[in-house]
This record gives sequence, C-alpha cells and structure tokens, in this order.
Amino acid sequence: MDTVFFRLPMPTCLRDLNADTALHWQQVDSEYQILASGVTDLFAAYQLTTQHRCVFLVPVAEVYLTQLTLKTTNKKQLCQAVPYALEEELSEDIEQLHFALNTHSQSGVTSVMVMNRARLQELNDLLNQYQLTPEIITADIYNLSWQDASSWSCLIEHEHALVRTALADGFCCACSELSQYIDLSIKHTEHTPEQLRIYAAADTPGLTTDIAGIALELHNTPSVCQQFESTHINLLQQEFAVQKTQLTSIKPWLTAFALTVTLVMLMLLGNVIEVARLNKLDKQLNQAVEATFRQAFPEVVNIVNPRVQMEQRMADIAAQNQQKQRSLFLKLLHHSADSMRTHADSAIVDIHYKASQLSLDIIVPTIQVLEALTTTMQSKQMNVEVQTARNEAQHVEARIIVEEQ
Repeated sequence: MDTVFFRLPMPTCLRDLNADTALHWQQVDSEYQILASGVTDLFAAYQLTTQHRCVFLVPVAEVYLTQLTLKTTNKKQLCQAVPYALEEELSEDIEQLHFALNTHSQSGVTSVMVMNRARLQELNDLLNQYQLTPEIITADIYNLSWQDASSWSCLIEHEHALVRTALADGFCCACSELSQYIDLSIKHTEHTPEQLRIYAAADTPGLTTDIAGIALELHNTPSVCQQFESTHINLLQQEFAVQKTQLTSIKPWLTAFALTVTLVMLMLLGNVIEVARLNKLDKQLNQAVEATFRQAFPEVVNIVNPRVQMEQRMADIAAQNQQKQRSLFLKLLHHSADSMRTHADSAIVDIHYKASQLSLDIIVPTIQVLEALTTTMQSKQMNVEVQTARNEAQHVEARIIVEEQ
C-alpha cells in the first residue's frame, strides 16, 4: 500500500500550522521509492490520502529523543518506568508530557520520543478537522535515509538543514551553523561518521567539500528511509492510539453490527410473538367452530375435527340444495309449459331461474288470455305474479314470476 508523508517546511513550528500553511508531501510505494511529491495545504491534503496511508512528520525541535536500556521489556512496565527515568532530563512536568516508545528487541534498547501532550492533542484535533487522519505521527528525521552510524543524512531546504545523526536522534539548524552543530554532535557520539549524505538542490550555496573533517556525498534527488517501519517511533500510542488504525479498524462498524443484531433479534422476537398470537387465535377459532358445529348438528356425537366435519356437512347441504333447486326448476318449468299448451297462440320467449323463482318472458294474444293463463297456473299450486305486461299491435308481451306455493 502506498504511503503519503506530510512535512512542515523548515523552520516552521507546529504552533504556526494552520489551513494555509504549506505542507511538503511525498508519495512512496511499499519499497519506499518516491512516486510523486509536491506542496499542498491542510485543506487539500485529504485528497491525497483517500486511497493511501497517511504519515504526518512533526519538526524534530518539537520533540525530545533519547534511548534507554531498562531491565524490563514488558510494554506496560516500560510505559510506567520511562517517565520517571527521564524526569531529571526534562524541563517540563512529566504529567504534561506524552511518552512514545519503540523497543528494539535485538539490542534491548528502548527508543523514546517525548512531546507536550497538549500540543499533540491540538495537532491531532487540527488534522481531524480537515479529515486528515494519519496512521503515524512521528519526527521528521525518521523520513531521512539511514544506513548505520558511519553515515549521517542531511536534508537542506533553503537556508536550513535537517540532520539524522543516529537511529533515533537528529537536529535542525540553519545552514550557516551546520558545521558547529555537527561538531557538537560528534563530541556526544561514540562513533565519528565517515561521511555526510546531503540531499539538496545542485545550486545550494555554502557547501564545502567537507564539514568537520567528514566527507560530503551530495545528492540532488531526495531519499526516504528504507527502514522507516522498524526505526520510527509513532506518537499515536496509549491515549492517542485510537487514531492509529482509524482507517482499517473494525470499531466504526461495531455500532452498525450491534444495531443489525438488535434489529434481527427484535424481528425474531416479533415473529415468535406473532406465532404465539396466531396459535392462540387458531385455538379460539377451533373452539368456536366446534361450538357452532354442536349447535348446528346436535345429532353428531363423535367430533374429531370440527372444522373438516363442518366443511363436509356444508358441502353435503350445498349439494342437497343444488339438487333440490334443480328439481324445483324442472317442476316449475313443467307446470308452466303444461299451462301454456292449454292456451292457443301463447309462447315462452325467455326463461330465468334464481332463488327458487322462475322468470318467464311470454307472448299471449290478449290481456284476457294472460289472466286466464295465470289462473290456470295457480290451479297447479303455483304462485304467479305478473311483473310487466305490454300491448303490442296483435299480441301482449309480459313477464311473469312463478314460484312454488
């Protein structure tokens, strides 16, 4: 995964950082080869990190770097012991300072970076305000290449120089004071460096062939530390560690997961309650059906499944009614036709049967014949009602309703 480094231009301090402050940035691949670089500001920096890991470099002047060799290697015990081991070296109260550690397991040496806690919190809040969520916040010297104690690295930018003198040490100074600072550093180191690798523009003024007797090796192309992952000290530890894995942590999903589980549980509980309610309702309906069945068919003694038995009984009744209606229709039609034959020039035009009533559209010669026809039908134990009657030129059209007495 590519990484984007952001660094303040020298000699800018953190207290001068704002939305318009220029930020130098470098995009490197997994092998720490530079892919792109440039200058941006906090407002636009977020666009560079949408798909890349973010590292923010603070000026080395803002932190205190040192190394300790303690008896314990337990991380919790180290966090408790380091502040008191360094208390005499620090000018501020240890309660106001934040201590970040990097233990080198092979040598047993613990590298320590100390920074004012309030200033680190202000920096974190400012970066988050502009949606810049770095995975690592560390000193800018850790971005300089490092091989071993025999070769120091120096980045020259305008009139200032950033120098890495050890695995976990370095300084920033004006170029005019570079020789003096290197002399002081050599006096406090066990191994005098053989060369100073300088990364600067070709036209950088004031460089000589050597500084304090150390050979200079000039480079026009900037370089980054290939061992950055193993050598840097990340300030985002302890109470600041939550910012370290914000982009890949599952914590932002825990709330959604909890809500989903709660929703599923509520749905399951709702289903259980609904099933229980329906079972209770089904039992009540079965009891009501059985009571209705006993009331409607008191002669039935053996009731196994009242609902099925009720359906069978109703089907039998419907079949019987259908047969009865068919027989009644044929009976009414037979008597009506038999009565019509006794009256000349009478005829049935249309027939309708519904609800035990036979509706006949007929044609008769006169009204007198219609009256005689109804009388004949009534004599065959049928109720006859003339619904409509209309005189035409040579006959009468009428509709009569016939039903059994």
